[in-house]
Amino acid sequence: MSKRKRAGFGPFAIPMLALLSLTIGLRAVASPPIFTPPTYQLHSSLPFHEIRIPFVLENGAIVVKANLSGKFLTCIFDTGSAVINWDAALNLRGKKTGDYNLITDGGGHIRIVDEYCLDSIQLGGYTLFGVPGYSVRAATNKKAAAPTPTQQKLLLGNALFAQVILTIDYQKRQLILRDPHYDLTQLPKRAQDRTFDFSWADAGTNRSVGTPILQGKVGTNSARIGLDTGWGADEVGLVKKYYQEHISTPSPTAPPAEQTTATTNMAFGTFDTAVVPQIPLSLDEDPLYQFTPPALLVTNWLSSEVDAIIGTEILQKFRITLDYTRKKALFEPYDLTPVRMITVTVNGVSYLIPNGGSITVKPDETIIIKVHR
Repeated sequence: MSKRKRAGFGPFAIPMLALLSLTIGLRAVASPPIFTPPTYQLHSSLPFHEIRIPFVLENGAIVVKANLSGKFLTCIFDTGSAVINWDAALNLRGKKTGDYNLITDGGGHIRIVDEYCLDSIQLGGYTLFGVPGYSVRAATNKKAAAPTPTQQKLLLGNALFAQVILTIDYQKRQLILRDPHYDLTQLPKRAQDRTFDFSWADAGTNRSVGTPILQGKVGTNSARIGLDTGWGADEVGLVKKYYQEHISTPSPTAPPAEQTTATTNMAFGTFDTAVVPQIPLSLDEDPLYQFTPPALLVTNWLSSEVDAIIGTEILQKFRITLDYTRKKALFEPYDLTPVRMITVTVNGVSYLIPNGGSITVKPDETIIIKVHR
């Protein structure tokens, strides 16, 4: 089998308890706490108190700047995580409200997870107060390793935006926040737009959020597909058991599906995973929502409620709005058809201009633009 390197954040970035709900081989030895939702403010005079937060894509993950209890930090926004997680070395100001041990077999290392309530988090004009989250520190164990660069980045999970309406605009590299009165089901939609209901994976009775799960298909089989903005790999993630039961050839005499091996860099070490070159995956019957990506076969996720994970490679094809309260997700495909010609009408006179061309107009002239694809 061939072998290649890959890197990613996703649900493996800082696998802690059930808060990263899709983690490899994770086991906690204490019950997770009951979270109290933080209070929030949207500092904007625009309709629905809209604010926009710029982001960059780093190794396929959404990265933003935030002020956490007085410290400006680089953070990963990860819908594969329920809450907020950080390395203890950051020494964020807050109140410790509990602790418990964590054992992971991802790299064989042991970490101590401390439950905290942070004083505040601010992203642009969006501020939260009394924010629950987890601080992770190495246990006294010979297998413990120094934090990786991925671990040292703070992970912002769904709890951060659970009380507002979130739009992820990959083309403009913006997170757009609006207050809960913004009802995406009432918006005008194009024929290719889709509104999906979603459920939470592993939200349980402890928290109001988990990882958003859509009902889709892998091949011709129904599949529970998680949305993970922190999953930066080219491949989708696919549970190996699901693949064996529904996708791989059942006949023992048939040749096995072609596979390669990828060395995966996770927060607690590296390990090899099998890669299947092509897996049919769909969210809808429209071809815009049908994909044939390669897939990483993951032996075991903590969640029993997820069959597959899609990350940036697929998600960036859409402008996505998540209504956490109503459990609705609006997908608006970006029009990737190249512009060929543009008709510019100036004071009633039309000019056909090739893409990249120009025309000079006066400030007081009326202009109408029509794009031809």
